[in-house]
Amino acid sequence: MEPIITPSCNEATLTPYIPSNDNQWDTIKIKHVYRRLGFGASQDKIDEALALSPDEFIDNLVDNATALPTTPEPFWGHYTVNDFADLPTENPQYINNWRLQTGNDLINENLRGRLTFFWMNHFVTELETYNYAPYMFQYYNDLQHHAIGNFKTLVHQIGINSTMLYYLNGFQNTNTDPNENYARELYELFTLGEGNGYT
Repeated sequence: MEPIITPSCNEATLTPYIPSNDNQWDTIKIKHVYRRLGFGASQDKIDEALALSPDEFIDNLVDNATALPTTPEPFWGHYTVNDFADLPTENPQYINNWRLQTGNDLINENLRGRLTFFWMNHFVTELETYNYAPYMFQYYNDLQHHAIGNFKTLVHQIGINSTMLYYLNGFQNTNTDPNENYARELYELFTLGEGNGYT
C-alpha cells in the first residue's frame, strides 16, 4: 500500500503555472489576474504584462502594492473626545468622509485595496458599536499597513487596536476578572477555527 503523503503547512498544494505551447501566457490569463487582484486593467497594462513572465508579473503586482504609502492620516485621526469642538456634529461628518476615502482606496489601490477590505471582512468590527471616527481611521490604517505582510504581525496589531479592544470588550479586562471575548474570537474566528485544541 502506498503511503499517504500530505503537504506540510509550508508546502503549496497547487502546481505552479508554467507557460507552454499548449497553455500560453496570454491576455485571457492576465485579465483574469487583474480581475482577481484588482478591478481590471487598461490595454496598456495588459500589454506590459504580456512582456513579462507570469512570475515577474505577479512579483510586480505584489511589490507595487507593498510600496504604496498608507492613506494620509486625517487631522482628526487620533483625536480624543476633548479634541472635538462639536462631537455630535463632527464625528458623523468625519465618519462619512472616511467611508468615501476607503471606498476610493478600494477602487484605486487594486491589490492592496482588495486585501485591506478582505482583512476588514475577516477581523470584523461594527461601526455601530464604537461609532467613533478616530477608531475607524486607526483600525483601517492598521489593516492597510499590514494588508500584505506577516500574518502574525497583523494579528498582534489588531489585538491591541482600540477599535477591536472596544468592539470585543477588551477594555473590560482586569487582572482579577478577564473578559475573554476577544481571546475566544481570536482563536475561533480569526485564526484557528472553533474546537482546534486551544485552551
